[in-house]
Formats: sequence, structure tokens, C-alpha cells
Amino acid sequence: MNAQRGNFVLLRAGALRLLLAQPEVGAAEYLEPPPVPTAVAGLLRSADPQDRRVHVALSEQLTPLPACPPGRFVGCELAGGEMPLVWCWDELRVLIDLNFEPIAIPAALLAEGSVVTHYAQVDGAPVFICSAQALCAQVLQPSEGEHAA
Repeated sequence: MNAQRGNFVLLRAGALRLLLAQPEVGAAEYLEPPPVPTAVAGLLRSADPQDRRVHVALSEQLTPLPACPPGRFVGCELAGGEMPLVWCWDELRVLIDLNFEPIAIPAALLAEGSVVTHYAQVDGAPVFICSAQALCAQVLQPSEGEHAA
């Protein structure tokens, strides 16, 4: 991958740090009160009964959590999902005119079908590079043994 330059968004969930192109990330919103669990594992709903949107909070392993951890106070929608979802983050930072060199993750460290194959150094720490569409597809795909009704 060649050097990249442009506007990006850094999304943090615990120690997980993701870098997405700014056009793929919707407007940030304050999640107060935090979303609450639903009967469907990994999907949350707003505590506001007027808000019918589905929420997702990721683990550091890129899997949906059964509940929204304390500290996940910022939400945003991501482009590329089949349905509108609000993704819950600890931090959302817009990085204007970011210039970085993507570094390939060694194949031996990659999980099969991983959405992250490269990382970059941002503010002296590693950040995984991915697209919103790939993230939505991986996180929301049914687990093995799960079938649509």
C-alpha cells in the first residue's frame, strides 16, 4: 500500500483503535443515557424510547458486545451497512490532512477474513486501517451455525 493522505477518523473502543476515511463516518452524537441490551446478542437499543435505531459496541477483538461498556459515550453511523446502526465508541477524533504510511500486518498474525490487513502509526501508537463497509460486513455476519429465519 502506498502512502495515504487525507481526512480520516480515529475510532477507539478500549485498546482497539481504527482508522477510517472521513466520508465513511457519520456525525458524532453523545450517547446519554447509554444504549441497553436487547434479546439479540450483540445488538443494543437506545434507552430513549423515541430512538428506534440499533446500536453496536465492539470488543477489542472486533466482536459485538452484549452490553455497552462504561465510557462508550460517543456514537456515529458508518457508511456501508445494510441497515442504519449507531456504533458506540470511547473516542472519535477527526484527523484533518493526515499523512501516513500503511504497514502490512504479517500474514501469520492475521485471522482468516480479517478486515484489518494494515496498520499505521498515529500519535506514536498503532491504529488499524479498515473500511466501514468491511467492518460492518465482518462484525454483523452471522456466526457459524446461525441461520436466518
